[in-house]
Amino acid sequence: MFGMGTLKATSIRDQEFQKEVKLVFLSILVGMVGGFGAIVFRSLVEGAREGFDLLKVLVPFLPEPLLIIATPTLGGLLCGFIVSRYAKEAKGHGVPEIISAVNFYGGKIRYRVPFVKIIASAITIGSGGSAGSEGPIAQIGGGFGSLIGQLFDLDSEERKLLVISGTSAGIAAIFNAPLGGILFGMEVIRRDKKSVSPFPLIMATVVGTTVSQLYFGDHSVFEFTNIDITSLQSISNLHLFIL
Repeated sequence: MFGMGTLKATSIRDQEFQKEVKLVFLSILVGMVGGFGAIVFRSLVEGAREGFDLLKVLVPFLPEPLLIIATPTLGGLLCGFIVSRYAKEAKGHGVPEIISAVNFYGGKIRYRVPFVKIIASAITIGSGGSAGSEGPIAQIGGGFGSLIGQLFDLDSEERKLLVISGTSAGIAAIFNAPLGGILFGMEVIRRDKKSVSPFPLIMATVVGTTVSQLYFGDHSVFEFTNIDITSLQSISNLHLFIL
């Protein structure tokens, strides 16, 4: 009986090890997809911006104030049609939808959601709409993580981990901020107070950032060119950092 118990314990440990290895490899895949998703998203935003700028040239008879109003209005109408027609879950900011999917729906997100979110958000931002990149890329990365989790028939906890990993990878890739992506996934998305296995999440974030850097280069997204760096190197200016 002792021998059988030992064999059973060894078998359980082997299964747990295989499960961890599988999650690590899938997290690397999620990171790659999240990185490419960030590349496609940023490229589509630039393409949409150029398209709407060309539209302004093609209708020179419209006064500038009217164009300023008409361009984001047209973008909003196109976005609204796409979302309402193909994936209503893609509406809104993106982060609350990911939080809801992880905490209430076992990490399940429909396959089409990240694709619709890429197109709709690119049109909104490219047309000058009042939107940023963090919400869309969070839902895009998380959506791809859910897609991979469903394709490999993972259980709900494993699928949730891939959704969080995809979200972190997307955030890190589009802002070139791997640490920010990791903290965002661990602190913002999971709300049921259960611990998040950090290693798959870190792997996905590092891979996503690397993929993005290979295309966009390693540089800060937000540049502060009018700050004297030497003035920040003195401890006497610590109050500036606090503010």
